[in-house]
Amino acid sequence: MSFLLGVLVVVIGLIVSVALHECGHMLPAKKFGAAVPKYMVGFGPTLWAKRVGGTVYGIKAILLGGYVRIGGMFPPARADEVIGSIDGEPIRAADYELMDRSRQQDVRLTLAQEAREASAADLLDQHGRKAFWQLSASKKIVVMFSGPLVNLLLAVGCAVVTLAGIGVAVPETSLASVDSCSDASCHQAAFKGGLRSGDKITSIGGVPTNSWQDITRQIKAHSSQLTPFEVIRDGHTRTVRVTIPSDGPIGITAATSRKRLSASQVAQSVWQQFTGTLAVIGKLPVQVFEVSKSVFTGAPRDPNGVVSVVGVGHIAGDVASTAKVTLTDRIAMLISLWGGVNMALFAFNLIPLLPLDGGHIAGALWEGVRNFLARMRGQKKPQPVDTARLMPLTYGVFGVFLLLTVLLVVADFVVPIQLS
Repeated sequence: MSFLLGVLVVVIGLIVSVALHECGHMLPAKKFGAAVPKYMVGFGPTLWAKRVGGTVYGIKAILLGGYVRIGGMFPPARADEVIGSIDGEPIRAADYELMDRSRQQDVRLTLAQEAREASAADLLDQHGRKAFWQLSASKKIVVMFSGPLVNLLLAVGCAVVTLAGIGVAVPETSLASVDSCSDASCHQAAFKGGLRSGDKITSIGGVPTNSWQDITRQIKAHSSQLTPFEVIRDGHTRTVRVTIPSDGPIGITAATSRKRLSASQVAQSVWQQFTGTLAVIGKLPVQVFEVSKSVFTGAPRDPNGVVSVVGVGHIAGDVASTAKVTLTDRIAMLISLWGGVNMALFAFNLIPLLPLDGGHIAGALWEGVRNFLARMRGQKKPQPVDTARLMPLTYGVFGVFLLLTVLLVVADFVVPIQLS
């Protein structure tokens, strides 16, 4: 039951993340007067829809995703641009506009022109609203960046709640438990040597231990040795001797206290999360190769590697059903997981490739640079950047993302990442 509850929590979190991401695009687009004919949560058949102020809001059957449709994403083709062909003969935009409707249907349009016409169709009942391509470069950037920005704010909010609100579990030098089981897989060196729950370790091998890191460091340094542990038990100092094995832990678990981090520490943690996410994205080809190898060989997956929605759900289920940590820690871990998903959405969407938001932002930035240079030179303002020309590349990128998604989903079913 706990596993299913964890999966449900992360699914709801994903729905909220995507829905708010699309709101991030929609609200500034409406503010700037752009046409926004549709806002949908989910995919597939529509379960509910209502038209309000020129926008159809709705919920679809498959609640993993969503979209907002902004009218006129691409500018019209230039008059001399070839936008299709009839029987192998190229057709230019100016000639195409002069054709009657029946003749236009005979034209085999380019991918770019198909995208332009589909986008222009969203403007048919949006009287008084602008096309997206008519917005200034800066407004285009605001519209396209606001979606990922919402995910960044959610990630920061999760970090604030977990790190500054709930706090992090900090290991102490006292022992919460000492393994005493008779199972062969148990690590009993500490118990056999005389360590007990509640002991506070003050030194190992004569070296003072002021932190749990000191304890682990000294245990490794005295591997395969009979080592004196100085501890405080019931207010009295005593020494026990533990034979530290060479091939594993000695069977002790640290007691923990909860510490709330400062604003600067939270900011540092968020920055590390962001740079870590960028590092994973930067190594995506290597990650894909490693995941493929795991699928075909059954080798364990990298716990810090990429996962699909299925993998995120599996991890959430593992977290929720973990009995070794407190309920508070499990809640904090689930919130942190949601924050990590939002950070991934923020970073991934900023990749400067269509159909991602970063591709549209890159186009708007280039348009802004061109406009600035034209003003500096006293020249006429250039035509808006036509990202529709990149549609062949866009379909290629989409195909790669689709294959990657299928691979990760298969991997998350066949060889899911296991939490230790």
